[in-house]
Amino acid sequence: MKVKPPKTYEEQVALIEKKGFAVTDREACIAFLREAKYYRLPAYCLSFREAGGTSIQGVPFQQIQRIYEFGSQMRILLLQAIERIELYVRAQLAYYLGHHYGALGYLNDAVFSSKHNSEKFHEVLKRPLKENEQTSVVIHRQGKYNGPFPMCVKSWLRCVSEPRNRCAHYAGIYYWTFPAIPKMPKNFLRKKQTGRKLFFQRLVLKYLYPDKKEWTSKVFTNIEALVNMYLSAISLERIGFPDNWKTILSVSSNG
Repeated sequence: MKVKPPKTYEEQVALIEKKGFAVTDREACIAFLREAKYYRLPAYCLSFREAGGTSIQGVPFQQIQRIYEFGSQMRILLLQAIERIELYVRAQLAYYLGHHYGALGYLNDAVFSSKHNSEKFHEVLKRPLKENEQTSVVIHRQGKYNGPFPMCVKSWLRCVSEPRNRCAHYAGIYYWTFPAIPKMPKNFLRKKQTGRKLFFQRLVLKYLYPDKKEWTSKVFTNIEALVNMYLSAISLERIGFPDNWKTILSVSSNG
């Protein structure tokens, strides 16, 4: 198998120009490539391709850069919201199971559905304890109680976990089609009930976010400001945002 040799930054700029993009400031382009890496960029160029696969000629490369920056900043906003949701869900599940089934209720197979794999679940629980057996928390707990830990539930809400995992690994979310399709209320969007694009993952976060006032004053406000900042460069259709996305994502909306 023939492996292509690595390209210098100057050669990468030449490739960008060969694809039809207009580079007006080569030094600024190279500075961007040092940070972003050339081989992460093709996905951000998809909306500038003709039906036959050729690129639209003369598109400013700065527009690709702004789409990339939009995705990077949106990842930060996603992670901030997901952190609040995951900690809240964990705390609520731990409280409920602890008070209904005891501190070690999570070890009771009767608590789970028939699809629960008890053996695999117990192995998953042991793994973090083994990895952290020399930490002060584990040493203190085992020395004082010498028994199992109280429940620490890891939520697995797919429409939260999938964006979280992509964001944590700096993966693209602008063009991405997520695997999970969130179920929406029956009165939500008559023509298109749901989808796999970024907007619908964001909508799930709205429903799950524990502090609705904070969602309005902080989360929604930051999303609105970010979209407005990059509106001239991005395509709302590419991320699944409908024309009335502000109304839908606001707390006052039933959608």
